[in-house]
Amino acid sequence: MDEALKKRQTSLLKSVGLELDMPLDEGIADAVHILRAAGIETIESCEGGEGHPFHEPTIRLCGGPGEGFRAYGVAVRAGLQPRAIVRIWTVDDGELTGPYWDLIFRSG
Repeated sequence: MDEALKKRQTSLLKSVGLELDMPLDEGIADAVHILRAAGIETIESCEGGEGHPFHEPTIRLCGGPGEGFRAYGVAVRAGLQPRAIVRIWTVDDGELTGPYWDLIFRSG
């Protein structure tokens, strides 16, 4: 069996029962499943690129000061290639919202 396919199937099996309220972009789905299976709360994700909300593959996370570091560790141990982890606040309708963590991956 192709190693990439095996990894995807394993990821999907581990995330069974985790509620996802929207379809995932194919280019970021494996990473989302890996993080959620590890108990990390993801709230938004995007495979990135032209016409997408994020320029690079990104997963937005909830959690306190240590959660981003934990997510980074899970991603690295799973063989993913994070480029950056960023603590951010957004402004929605004039109100400061957050903080969130953005786990950003290398494109392509």
